[in-house]
Amino acid sequence: MLGNENMPNELEVLFAQSPCLVRLPPSWADFFEKTGLVQGAMCERRRFPRINLRSKAVLQYRQTFPCLPRPSLLYTVYTKDISRSGVAFLHGEQLYPSEQMNLILPDGKLRTIQVVRCRRIGPSCFEIGAQFGGNAPASTG
Repeated sequence: MLGNENMPNELEVLFAQSPCLVRLPPSWADFFEKTGLVQGAMCERRRFPRINLRSKAVLQYRQTFPCLPRPSLLYTVYTKDISRSGVAFLHGEQLYPSEQMNLILPDGKLRTIQVVRCRRIGPSCFEIGAQFGGNAPASTG
């Protein structure tokens, strides 16, 4: 279901050591079954196409805002989709626009991300849209 057989052993160790706070809503039972291109609305103006990437990743908090303490903890998150410029993932805690974090993708690559948006899906389930590279947000995709 998650394609764990393709993940490096080091990443599996990180998953085992990093708590996952996400609680998927019951209506999302087929979350990990979606594949291929994400069909966008006609009004969306994205620079790059998004591809469903339903897997696990590791999120590392970084201190971005002085008034919002973020210890450098690791969490397992669920990736939703990815494009050349960013990624969407599910996390059990709310993140805020302009926060910068580290994300280890399912292929083991470490990327710095900057949160662009956060939407509550349900209790302990937030959809986070982030841009790669920590640049100022221009769009989510």
